[in-house]
Amino acid sequence: MTELSRKARKITFTLFLAQSLFSAGFIAAATVTSILGAKLGGNSWAGAPAAVQLLGSAFAASIWGVLMDKIGRRNGIALGLFLGLIGAGLVVTAANQSSLLLMLGGMALLGFASAAMLLGRFAAAEVNPPMKRGAAISNVVLGGTFGAIFGPLLVAPMGAFALSLGMDELAGGYIAALVLTGLASLVIFVGLRPDPREIGKEVAAQYPASTPEGEARPMRVIFRQPAALAAVTAMVVGQVVMVAIMVITSLHMKHNDHSLGGISTVISAHVFGMYAFSVVSGRLADTWGRAPVILTGAITLVIACVAAPLSPQLLPLSHQSQVKEKLVLSRNSGRTPAAKVYRIFVFA
Repeated sequence: MTELSRKARKITFTLFLAQSLFSAGFIAAATVTSILGAKLGGNSWAGAPAAVQLLGSAFAASIWGVLMDKIGRRNGIALGLFLGLIGAGLVVTAANQSSLLLMLGGMALLGFASAAMLLGRFAAAEVNPPMKRGAAISNVVLGGTFGAIFGPLLVAPMGAFALSLGMDELAGGYIAALVLTGLASLVIFVGLRPDPREIGKEVAAQYPASTPEGEARPMRVIFRQPAALAAVTAMVVGQVVMVAIMVITSLHMKHNDHSLGGISTVISAHVFGMYAFSVVSGRLADTWGRAPVILTGAITLVIACVAAPLSPQLLPLSHQSQVKEKLVLSRNSGRTPAAKVYRIFVFA
């Protein structure tokens, strides 16, 4: 193994470990986000925290892209995670002070952290040769699978821990996010050496054919290419559908008397599916091509949307079925607002 390959493996593993920690905190917090939003602002505000987080992430992506070219990948990702640490602390405070505004501010900072961490997968790509970049990205994304497994295990005990401190039970998920985001930032700051930006320059020198030539193109020129437009459209539509359903799922289940443990299991199943197959999809993207993989993902998403609302029981959503039926989803009468919105999102 060459020295460059050894450094690439070390950097990829460091990013994988940080992704594992961050995603575990993310899923622990995501389990209670819409429930806490509804508690602080009413059902009509249940989706607002997740929306603010996503907007923060979208807004921050370009900023991090420019900033990481100036201060390096290591410092940029670590800084983003530090902002997420502050954001999680604000949400914990908001839960105990019943402040929706404070929660939204914290969610915006968590969006900044999410954007920085997501860019980590491309840091793994730039330190690997062109033929291994899809696999490198998928290996980092695979860290989310471990988060999906261990994150839900924290929700119930951290909720109990929050209650023991005299806090709101829903603050527990964000306490977990605070601790794990802090650990992820430490892993990046200590372990992401040498900086992937510098290794990327060495890789580019070894594979000059993979390095773009000429001046950087503005976004309006890039989006004139059908392939780029199709890729971004697929991401936007897929994200809208996924978020619309998953934001309302926790509140929908809460109205059906599911426990936080049951809710976290369903969120876990969602995140597990989102990350676990990254190893397969990354390699398929390298062999099949990008378009067939995107089309396969779109078909899978359609099937999931049809299957998800068939029953309010836990078994169709995840793995067990121990909840009292209080909603009748086949009729409008007797539905809670959450159930109505859930079905509108799925069947619109």
